[in-house]
Amino acid sequence: MNIYETVQEELAKEATAIQKVAKQLSKESLEKAFDLLCKCKGKVVLTGMGKTGIIARKISATLASTGTTSIFLHAAEGIHGDLGMIESGDVVIAVSNSGNTQELINLIPFFKIQICSYNSYNRRAKFTTGKKFRCSAQLSHS
Repeated sequence: MNIYETVQEELAKEATAIQKVAKQLSKESLEKAFDLLCKCKGKVVLTGMGKTGIIARKISATLASTGTTSIFLHAAEGIHGDLGMIESGDVVIAVSNSGNTQELINLIPFFKIQICSYNSYNRRAKFTTGKKFRCSAQLSHS
């Protein structure tokens, strides 16, 4: 197989994966998430651990580059002193693969105390964080 065919095949796989994710989106959850973001009086705080933390950091950087005040909060560092960055009026978006990351679960009570809005995005059917967030979405690429 030549490089052209390989690229075409890979792009077709990615297109199929995007179509699957699009079908899984909940209209209600998506509209609620966008409503929270549009009404955000503070900053958008993204958090995650491991690979999803890297993705959350990139999303935060993209938001900041388009004019939305955004920061990344490493979930493990959050419970060790960085929670002071979160203020009332902020919107928190937690990104998780499993939805059961202990570091994220440990942050949730603080989010409630600060009266900020929070969203969760993960790709597993059984997840702890999504049940505790105001708005959550389960996305699966498989």
